[in-house]
Amino acid sequence: MSEFKGKTVIVVNAASKCGLTPQYEGLEKHYREYKDNGLVVLGFPCNQFANQESGSAGEIEEFCQVNYGVTFPMFAKVDVNGYGAHPLFKYLKNESGSLFGSKVKWNFTKEVLYLENQICFPLYAASRLTNQLYTPLLKEMGLTYPQYLVMLVLWQHKNLTVNEICSKLILETNTVTPLLKRLEQKGSLLFHFLIRGQISGSLLWLFRQKFWQTSMERRFLWTRCLHLKRLFGSCSGF
Repeated sequence: MSEFKGKTVIVVNAASKCGLTPQYEGLEKHYREYKDNGLVVLGFPCNQFANQESGSAGEIEEFCQVNYGVTFPMFAKVDVNGYGAHPLFKYLKNESGSLFGSKVKWNFTKEVLYLENQICFPLYAASRLTNQLYTPLLKEMGLTYPQYLVMLVLWQHKNLTVNEICSKLILETNTVTPLLKRLEQKGSLLFHFLIRGQISGSLLWLFRQKFWQTSMERRFLWTRCLHLKRLFGSCSGF
């Protein structure tokens, strides 16, 4: 195995008569695409699962080449579990702390496919935990975390188009547009314009009418927002 030192290696126990046998095609595709970048796929035929690899070495080789065009290294048939397991699989299971665990469970077991090996999973988990920390703080203002991000962008920048908001938040328009509509319904976008003093005389009259037509809860929130505005400067005409 020394010839594979320094390479990214996928070790797979294979069988010719398994429902997962078509995975040969995907393995071969990845091998051809990335072998020049250091990827190696090592196939180990195994007959320990429902006798699904009963052929001889020659029959297995012919089957793989004829049906799936396999060119990655295929080794002689081995056991992957039990006392007679191949030393490589003993090492992967017992000595390296591999995610194979103490026992290979079926054909085409590949360590790289386990959840814990996916770099995207801890990033996803961290994102969810961050959202959970913000949730109770934003609940009082009736905002979700994505709505909060939209409000931050609107607070920091003037006169943004929807596409510009999408660009700053790295979101698609079909995600941001509903957020803006919900914020408008809540009156949150009105908060933004009032605080930044971006309301013309005609719009101010319309907003004043809307203010008295809305619920007491929204009136209270709008009043709080106007109070913040007055701390930093007057809101003329209101």
